Amino acid sequence: MDIEDPFAELFAPSDDDDHGQMLFTDEKPDKSLEEKQKPSPVKQRKKKSEFPRITLNPNRLKHLDKGLLVLNQEMSSYKFSSKRGMEEQELNKLMSGIERWAHRLFPAAKFDDFLSQVFSIFLFL
Repeated sequence: MDIEDPFAELFAPSDDDDHGQMLFTDEKPDKSLEEKQKPSPVKQRKKKSEFPRITLNPNRLKHLDKGLLVLNQEMSSYKFSSKRGMEEQELNKLMSGIERWAHRLFPAAKFDDFLSQVFSIFLFL
């Protein structure tokens, strides 16, 4: 009784394929085959941010459109009364105007952080 090996066809060497023989040898395959199979390296570009990071510096505080001159113009239009007991309301009105100006000038920082940065800028001038 002859039993045929069902895997004989799979492992039989073929005439047109040399790769089956190379599995069991110490020889290295042709470099041309390796180079053809390697994917080409993809160059990655650095992403440029659409919005550059804004820094608070003396030039920004002197800016004609958003700087200290604009704050002076905005605060000159505020009307304050000289009545007693209205000081707290007037101070809140003044501080809210300064907070709005600070946010337009440097929106990345909270008001307390903005004030500390402005004080540090004036200390180094």
